[in-house]
Formats: sequence, structure tokens, C-alpha cells
Amino acid sequence: MVFMRADQAEPFSQSIGSGESLIELSRGEDGPVRFDVGVIDRNEPHLSFRIDPGAGERSRPPFRHSIRLAPGPSQQPVYLPLRKGTNRILASGALVQSIEARPPDVSPCRPPNQLIIPITSYCNFQCVMCPHGLAGGVKGRAHYPDQVADLLIAELNQYDQSCDVALTGLGESFMAPVFGRFVDAVTNPLVRFNFTTNGSMLTGSRIEWILSSKIWRVNVSLDAGTPETFFKIRRSDWSHVVRNLEALAEARAASGRTDFWLELNMTLMRENLDDIEPFLRLASRLKAGAYLAYLNDYDSNENWRVEHNGFVFDYQRQILRRDPELTGKISRARSLAKALGVPFNMETDMRPLLDIGPSGERIDIDPASEPASTAPISHCPAPWATDVEAAAVVHADGSVAMCCLQAPIGNIRTDGGLMGVWQGPAARSVRERMLAGVTPHQCANANCVFVASQRAWSKKTGSLEQADGAADR
Repeated sequence: MVFMRADQAEPFSQSIGSGESLIELSRGEDGPVRFDVGVIDRNEPHLSFRIDPGAGERSRPPFRHSIRLAPGPSQQPVYLPLRKGTNRILASGALVQSIEARPPDVSPCRPPNQLIIPITSYCNFQCVMCPHGLAGGVKGRAHYPDQVADLLIAELNQYDQSCDVALTGLGESFMAPVFGRFVDAVTNPLVRFNFTTNGSMLTGSRIEWILSSKIWRVNVSLDAGTPETFFKIRRSDWSHVVRNLEALAEARAASGRTDFWLELNMTLMRENLDDIEPFLRLASRLKAGAYLAYLNDYDSNENWRVEHNGFVFDYQRQILRRDPELTGKISRARSLAKALGVPFNMETDMRPLLDIGPSGERIDIDPASEPASTAPISHCPAPWATDVEAAAVVHADGSVAMCCLQAPIGNIRTDGGLMGVWQGPAARSVRERMLAGVTPHQCANANCVFVASQRAWSKKTGSLEQADGAADR
């Protein structure tokens, strides 16, 4: 059965049977949508949604989201991140009387569907583009405290919707004492975990534990496709890490787990552009996804310089700008990934390819894309539901931000837990400003695609960013 709507403003009524049914919704721009679902009764404990990626790039499986249902009729609000164009949403698990799609509200009645828990700032690598690679390393290193972890564990065990939790910080996750306990202590079947690792600590026993746990995705930072480039950038032994990845891939195949995903990531800079092809061939051999992103581009990195073993890493000189050579390399990477059957994603939401504006500000102007008809900041899904890297963060001190680039909007220790922060005055103010097409002050220093595009859009349209009030600061 297919339900088709040309817009998101009008309700429509149909019944979704026990199988999977299709809803199609057209959007003029990217952005979050609220669905109000009138449930007659459930066929399964959960009402589930899966967004068909269509021709879009993905280095991981399609977005899925579920909410827990009680028996009998109910009205269920659901927030989904949709893309420009036709969105194909597959729904299952309940008999549905009506579905109404409308713009999201400023005080959503559901918590974040993705979380980042920066589990540790200790690391055993000294990568040249990471603060650990600078002289003296990361100042004030610390592991995630048990007290804050316990608050989150208790709240996650009460979640009535699915949540994907990334136990990843500015360090190696396996070095965090609370890492394993956090995964094992969350017994809610709606919650699952992922993490990023440098791959050096993937021992046999840890691989066995991963595959028996609720961890569904392991993202491995390589930043190279050859031993020489790997040593320049990550200052470590390529062969040791690759052997560990081979062991993980072999164990995954033997485990029979069909829901487990291995993903390799590469931060692109001038030094490793020629490594994209061998990187993709390694991903193919390991049956892994390939995730590429650009080097973070901020003024604060202008004096960043690291020297080791005859190699000089100058951060500003390594940042890529839009030019025909880069465009060609990315195009060839996409073609090769497709030929190899490697799930591929060029991540540009949190780390876009930026231009420098007339006043030195970072802006995003992609000549290959159509200009937005509405304020780009209003397209950010993070304050509602997200399928990009812009996931809510709960820092070690309990402070919460809607993404890793945003200033905090509250604290779970003092503001009624995660849901209290999510519905609090600062969070509501951020959503109000975004929906009004104004960059919130908490986001002003970010260089994500939403803020950087907003700067360019404001200049082009003559729109002036309104001054933020201070009531929620």
C-alpha cells in the first residue's frame, strides 16, 4: 500500500497492516518533520519507521526509528529527519488510523534519538590533526565519571523510543573504565551502541565481547590507505591495526550477526588525497562501509604545526578548498566505491568544504547545488531527530548540547535529567530561533553546513541575523 502526499501540511488517513507499508512525502528542503500517528492497535510491541535512502549516499544502513506502544488506541508523535525531494518512509508494527505531517514544535515530547557520550579524553595515539598530537597533548584529560554515566544509564533504560548512543570522545574508547559497564548496564532493547576506535586495542577478547553486546557499529579511524601515509598522520603501525580489523571482519562473518556494521573513516587533507583508492579497496576487502569527511576548518587552528620523523604537518595548509582537482578525486572515489560495492558517504553536514568570505568568515557555497529557498539554519535536524553526525552530546560534567559544535543548553544533574534539558527554556529558544531563520547564539561559532550556509544565505538575500536575547544564557 502506498500513501502519497505532495506536502506536509495536510493530514491523511489510511491503515497500516501488520506488514511493511510505504508513506511518500515530498519536501522542498532538508529538515525535521513531526508526524502525529493515530494508532488503532498494535501488531507488535513497537511502531517502527525506516527511511529508504534511495539514491542518497550512505556508509551505514538506512535510518530506523521505533517507539514503544501500549495495547489499544493512542496518538503517537514521531520526529523524523527528512531530505529534500521525495522521502520514502516504510512503517510497520501497528494498525494506523491517521498520519498527519507538520513542522516540528519547539518543545518536542520525545528525547533525542541519537546521543554522543564523550567517554574519555585519553588516547594511545598522537595523530597530527588531533590535540593529542600537539606538544603536551590534551590538557585536563579525564574519563567519563561514574556519577554522570549512572544518571544516563537510568534514563536510557526508561526510553520509550529507539536511541543510538555513540560512546566516543576525544580519545580511544577502550581506555575508558566505564565503557564496557555502560554498554552492559543498558538493558532497554530500544537502545543500541556504536563507537569510534583507532583499532589498536581490538584484541580477540574485546572482539568477542563486541559481537555479543548491543554494539551494532564500529567506526575505525584510519585516515590513510597505505602504511606510509598512516605513519605520517597517525604515527603508528599500519600492519597491527589492519590485522586487528581482519580479525574483527572474520569474527563478524563467523558470528552470523546480520545487524553488525564495520565502517572505516578517513579525514581528508592534502597529505592523504592519493590514498583514497587504496582506502576504498581495503574497505571492500573487509566488507566495510567507507566514510570520508573534511578536516575541521577553524581560525583557532591557524598556528597548528606538528613535526615528527621528517614530516611537517601544517594544519592550515592541509585544509582543502573547492577546486577542479579535488572535485575530480571525490567523483572518482564515488565511482570506485560503487564499482567495488562499498557503501560510501562523503560527510558534509558537520564538516563541509568551506569557502572564505570577504570578511574572513567561513561560508558554504556549493556552486553545484541550488540555493536554499528558506534559511539554511532552519534545516538543522539536531534539536528534534537526527540522522547525521549532529547528535546530542552529554559531556562529562553533565552539560548537554544539541550537537558537538554547540554551546551547552543545560545540565542533566540540575535541570531534570536529559528530558528536562531537552524541553527546557534554552532548548526551546534554540528551536524558536532556528525555525524563525535565525542562528542561535549557542551555534554562532560553529562551521557546520547549516551555520556556514546561513552566513552565505544571509549575505546573498540581504537578511540580517537578529541579535540574540540573553534570557536563556
